[in-house]
Amino acid sequence: MINLTIFEYSLLGLFFLLLILIGYLSSKKESKEEYLIADRKLGVLSSVSTIVASKVGGGLLVTCMALVYLYGISAIWLFFGFAFGYIIFYFFAIELKKLADKERYYTLSDYFFNRFSKSTGFLSAGILGISYFFIFVVQLIAGAKLLSVLTGFSYIFSLLIITSIILFYLILGGFKAVVKTDVIQYMAILVIVFFVAVFLTFNFGFKFDPVQWDLFKAGPKIIIPFFLGGLLVPLASPELWRRIYATKNLKTAKRSIIFANIFYVLTGLVLVFIGLIIRQNLPNIDPDLSLVLGFSNLLPTGFVGLGVIALFAAIMSSADTYIFTDVSIFAQDFYRRLKNPNKSQILKFIRVMLVFLALSGLILAYAIPSLAEIFFLYAGVVMLLSIMVIATRVNKKVSSFSLMLGMIFGILAMVIYGIFKGINPTMAFSLIIGGLFGLFLGEAWTITRSRL
Repeated sequence: MINLTIFEYSLLGLFFLLLILIGYLSSKKESKEEYLIADRKLGVLSSVSTIVASKVGGGLLVTCMALVYLYGISAIWLFFGFAFGYIIFYFFAIELKKLADKERYYTLSDYFFNRFSKSTGFLSAGILGISYFFIFVVQLIAGAKLLSVLTGFSYIFSLLIITSIILFYLILGGFKAVVKTDVIQYMAILVIVFFVAVFLTFNFGFKFDPVQWDLFKAGPKIIIPFFLGGLLVPLASPELWRRIYATKNLKTAKRSIIFANIFYVLTGLVLVFIGLIIRQNLPNIDPDLSLVLGFSNLLPTGFVGLGVIALFAAIMSSADTYIFTDVSIFAQDFYRRLKNPNKSQILKFIRVMLVFLALSGLILAYAIPSLAEIFFLYAGVVMLLSIMVIATRVNKKVSSFSLMLGMIFGILAMVIYGIFKGINPTMAFSLIIGGLFGLFLGEAWTITRSRL
């Protein structure tokens, strides 16, 4: 247990109360469209904050610090991948925003439903629904473990607290509450992370270690999957697509992607720098605990709470995004298309599903409290769907059958690899090979049939 001062515990309590208050205020005079997608009126500041906050989650912070601890500055390849991924997504998003405004898109799978077939749309929605449930569980695990270490509460009780707070403001405020809390939380992350970096530099100094500054120290088996993950994930991130749909116009969407990319990479560079200082001063600790132990051992009494708030801000901003994205997938891609309900019925379904998925996530987080394995499963599935999105851009006449076969073969390859090799970063290669094989096989079959 980390001993915080009464002042630091008070700051943490006020932070949680602020999130609850935002959810309550967001529910006042809120239209159905505001609850679902913020009435498609997001400005640049809100868009940038919510895009970056949704990506800088607890799982990423812990994973990033652990990688820096193990591989030095070569962990930055993950953020290099994201930087290039957002550049590629920028050009795709221009057409995507136009389509979304015209067709009133709500989810990523709306793109597959409208451009291809119902079967392709349902399959993509199912894959995303499962993967985003996994990544929501990652955030619950990270938040509960941190709260347990800080307070001495049991792991299960900490899970209940984190889940209850997220549920409260999401049920009341919906996507509008997600955006508003993301703005507050990213500002907290940005200010506190930069403060910690400056404090550690001036108080502990920085020694140049050629080994830790070797960009290729991690080796190709780690660097390539993480770079590819960063490169491909934006193209199949439903929470990113939803934020593009929610911007008020195309100009805002363009600016939001550019500034979000800059701030995301900048945040990543600062996190890597903090990780190097922690590695330098605490060389013999568990890499998975390097962030928490680094803050608790290197920050002075009275300031550890700031680092803790930054961690919780990252965890909560991602957790609310992932569960609301997941619920929207089930509501918009399955319930709306199968039952044809009105918006009031959709809102009721969303609130019921929020409770159901939150409780299911709580149970899974209690049963399998492993961050790494669940994170790799999520990243792999999203990378697979990214390949399908790229296929629709490279070949605009690609068949629905080819896309479905690519998704199925990619999932099968991942399952087979996991059974024989276990869940690890190199699983990405099996997904890519399986997905591409399915695509080529589907196109070959489609071309052959057309010639008969």
